[in-house]
Amino acid sequence: MQGSPMFELHWYPGHMAQAVRTTRELMRLADAVLEVADARIPFTSRHPNLPASGRPIVRVLLLSRADLAEPGVTRAWIRRFRREGLVALAADLRRDDWTAQARKLLSASVNRARPWAARQEIRVVVVGLPNVGKSTAINRLIGKAKARTGGRPGVTRRPGWISAGGRLLFLDTPGVLWPQITRGKPALYLAATGCVPDEVFDVQAAGRALWEELAARFPERLKARYGLWDEAGGERGLEVVARRTGCLGRYGEPDEARAAAILLNDFRTGRLGPFSLERPPKEQPSTEGG
Repeated sequence: MQGSPMFELHWYPGHMAQAVRTTRELMRLADAVLEVADARIPFTSRHPNLPASGRPIVRVLLLSRADLAEPGVTRAWIRRFRREGLVALAADLRRDDWTAQARKLLSASVNRARPWAARQEIRVVVVGLPNVGKSTAINRLIGKAKARTGGRPGVTRRPGWISAGGRLLFLDTPGVLWPQITRGKPALYLAATGCVPDEVFDVQAAGRALWEELAARFPERLKARYGLWDEAGGERGLEVVARRTGCLGRYGEPDEARAAAILLNDFRTGRLGPFSLERPPKEQPSTEGG
């Protein structure tokens, strides 16, 4: 891909550094960690250094937005994580059909790790990048809307234990990224999936890079949504979107900035269909319809 190597992100506001310190302190009180990652980018959406408790702790990985990812690829990721010894499941967080399994996995994993304390409360710290669905997951798990949610990164600021009834207590924590600059495809994937606010990156550059990525791997999806085009690579892709969606200037020129925002929104909301931007190692690249 020609567009994405030049694309980069660097978003690390002051509250994130404090959030990392606070979360690591609270980890000392936890019996388990529920890590939430995006099923479309299961590798990039996992923080490489968080959580770190300094002691053995039960870990469960929840791949959110499974409805927006390719089911077969998500199953391959789950198999891989389980082969690595990590308890993992995938879910559409808007539904409730996954919550019983998640509660069972958390309780059973903790009980195996510390059978002598089977009647005590289970404290679960929920961690992950911004806007991957941590608060929504908690609200589904407890059956109430106590954890703040929002459609943009950075909603959760103050952590607090929330009872789910029974033995489970959940702690929602702010989403955190890493302080280093992220470049290339990882930067594009974080921007495209909404893990960072649109205000902190060049939306037009992200849209152009996303078009080039999707045109190379899923051309039929773009044709179905935006119509046919003649060799519309990264440089002309936004023009195709602009003309198809009526994003034109006063003299009929394509408004590529608006087109980029539309493309990103169509991708994030599933209007282009399910996409898995990352595949487990040794997985073959997807062909259209795969």
